[in-house]
Amino acid sequence: MALVLERDSSFASETIPALRYVQSSVKRSNSKFSKILEGFVVKRLNEALENSRLLCTMALDHRYAYIDKWITPKSWTLIELDLDNYVKEEPYSVSVSPRSSQDDDDIDDFLHSSLTSNESKTDKIQSELLRYKALLDTNRPNFENPLDFWRGNQQNFPKLARIAAELLGSPASSSASERLFSRCTDTLRQTKRNRAKLETLNEMLTIKELCRIENEEEGNSDETGDFNGESDEESSDEELEPEFDDAEINAQYPTDDVMPLLEAELPTTVTSDDDL
Repeated sequence: MALVLERDSSFASETIPALRYVQSSVKRSNSKFSKILEGFVVKRLNEALENSRLLCTMALDHRYAYIDKWITPKSWTLIELDLDNYVKEEPYSVSVSPRSSQDDDDIDDFLHSSLTSNESKTDKIQSELLRYKALLDTNRPNFENPLDFWRGNQQNFPKLARIAAELLGSPASSSASERLFSRCTDTLRQTKRNRAKLETLNEMLTIKELCRIENEEEGNSDETGDFNGESDEESSDEELEPEFDDAEINAQYPTDDVMPLLEAELPTTVTSDDDL
């Protein structure tokens, strides 16, 4: 589970399903520590189920949304109500004032009154949720990345897509950030780059990350061209350490035929009676 949640492509919506998997695995174990471990897992799971943001993130992940086994004893209906807190006003939206009875005096206004939308923010997101749930019930997509799903359906569910972009931007753990900090530290340790400005450092890390993603998409996992290109004098101490021990060195370079070094003889000083 730890390896899954520590990936760069992990999502916060995977936390509760991963805990469910650990719980089922511990129950099948015959170890004497399984009961103790199960207690810790259940406690962590209950804490996660009380996190409304985490549950809303699962609701917008097509892999887990509206599947009761993941959130029991919670209800998807209550989670839908929590999604209203993430609805934001659309930019440059024109507010429509409610119609009054005086507007109906004109026959044209009366006949075209049905064209005026009186839907509130809650009504609009509820209508999108109904269509979103119907889509998952009839033909649940098989995208591995939930962002790919919303990228292709942002026209059908504009409000939900904006909320999904915000909630699904959180990874399942901080491992990805810690790896980024490590790469930043490695860059600053180089004598030719430790005086770079913050903007330059950010651009360097961004370009390197984009190159890595491009290599992964092309199926080339080996990063042949390292962006940093460390020279010999910029190499870290760990890279300068030998990869073999003294026994291997002695086996490769035997010292049996080598004459031992003679100790330097101290010069003899002659003293005369006058010196005494």
